[in-house]
Amino acid sequence: MLVIWKVRCFNRDQKEFFDRFLVLDTNTLPVRLRHSVELCVERDRDREIVRYRDLFTESEDSGSRWNGLLPGEVPRITSVEDYFEDDAGQSITYTQIVRIETGDDTAVTFPPYSRPHSIELALSANSPLPDDPLEHIKLSAHETDALALFVRDVEELVQSPMYCNVPQYCTGPAGERVESISVDLIRSFVLVFRRIYMEKEPGNYFKACNAYVRHFLNKRLTNWILAEKKECSKVLRAKASCWPLTDRDCSFTIEELVDAFLYTRFAHQPNEEQSRKFAAYQREVGSEPYFEWMFYRALCDLARRYRNAHQVLAQEYKAYVKLGGTPSSLATSPFVNQGGRGSRLTKAELDATKIKERASQLAGDLWQEAGCPAGGPEKFLAEAESFLANETVRK
Repeated sequence: MLVIWKVRCFNRDQKEFFDRFLVLDTNTLPVRLRHSVELCVERDRDREIVRYRDLFTESEDSGSRWNGLLPGEVPRITSVEDYFEDDAGQSITYTQIVRIETGDDTAVTFPPYSRPHSIELALSANSPLPDDPLEHIKLSAHETDALALFVRDVEELVQSPMYCNVPQYCTGPAGERVESISVDLIRSFVLVFRRIYMEKEPGNYFKACNAYVRHFLNKRLTNWILAEKKECSKVLRAKASCWPLTDRDCSFTIEELVDAFLYTRFAHQPNEEQSRKFAAYQREVGSEPYFEWMFYRALCDLARRYRNAHQVLAQEYKAYVKLGGTPSSLATSPFVNQGGRGSRLTKAELDATKIKERASQLAGDLWQEAGCPAGGPEKFLAEAESFLANETVRK
């Protein structure tokens, strides 16, 4: 595999940006390292490739970048958006670049997508804590429960495969469809999401945020949570968007979209009124797969907001308990795979494992029966797996 990495660079003396092209022919690497690098390139996980920077060499000109490319081979082009180097090839941050450009050693930078209250959080100092903070934090039992349950449920939510595997809306010759992980995993994600989302739940997002903002003492953090809560409320009240199907907004809000699915498809059995709303919203969108994807997109956006708040509330609640604050009396351990949970395979998984093991043995016998031809038993593995799979479904 020929890997070409385009790196954005900064000349410290001339104070100018330029591009550096790095090249690596993975066939020149030891076998274990070669597979590690190629897997890294194929996975394309943000800054993961940076760990292999020393393996790359800089190409002198555009023609030399293609040296080592086999006939018919396509090079793999990679880049890292927030990675910069100086003219000596050393890693440099964008803040360091700005300080060199401006001559201001106190200058700081933020990504363009940074929100004002997050910038304020980064630039502000923590409030000084009194000697006896528990004398000032007077949580009721309901507020303690709200914080504890919110922390528990978000920790369970982000461990769900759905959190990192957002469904995709696809179109093609076969028409529209939503590609997703299994429906069972989606259902389990929605079940936990509902506990954080629904207003009547004791540990929902807004109750937990309110309890924290009302009682805790670090204004740097309470102001940020307050801004996060207001932004989340604004998102829920905003009109749902059908972009790119159309550039107009829908007549229903994000909150109404989420409720429509929760009350008809996931958390409840639908009544006539809820079914009517669901059908009306879907007709307005004009595409059933796209309408479903809109729900998943809204769900995952809200889940990320819940996690943002969790990063503060979990740390602060646990510190409160550690100082001697009264913890919640409710069950607050996430119900996740640990201990024996998740260790057993399903019947289908066990069957597949047994078929695979038996197919390996059968492939070896078929290979010997055929006179041990070149290619080894692996040459007969597909045939063995197909035969045994068909045998298991024969009536």
